[in-house]
Amino acid sequence: MDNFNFETLKIFLIVSKFRSFSQAGNYLYLDPSTISKKIRQLEKAVDQQLFIRTSQGVELTTAGIAFKANAQKLLADFKKTNHPANNQLGYSPDRHSR
Repeated sequence: MDNFNFETLKIFLIVSKFRSFSQAGNYLYLDPSTISKKIRQLEKAVDQQLFIRTSQGVELTTAGIAFKANAQKLLADFKKTNHPANNQLGYSPDRHSR
C-alpha cells in the first residue's frame, strides 16, 4: 500500500478523535490541507471511505469505525515493542486513544 505508515495511522486516529481536520492539524502542528491529503491517501490505500466530510467536520464511516479499532491495536502493539521509531512518531497509546 502506497503512502501508508504509522504516521498516517496516528493522523487518522487524531482526526477521528477531534472530528476535524483543522483541530487535528492544530494538535499535530500540521496544515489542515496536509491532514486532508494524508487521509485521502490512506482511504485510497485501503480502498475505503473512512470519513464522511461535512461542513461541520468529519464523522467515521462504518469502515472507518472498524479501521479505527484495528489502527489503535496496531499502534498499541507497535508501542509495546519499544521500537526506536516510537520516539520519532511521538505516539503514546494512552494519549491518543481517548
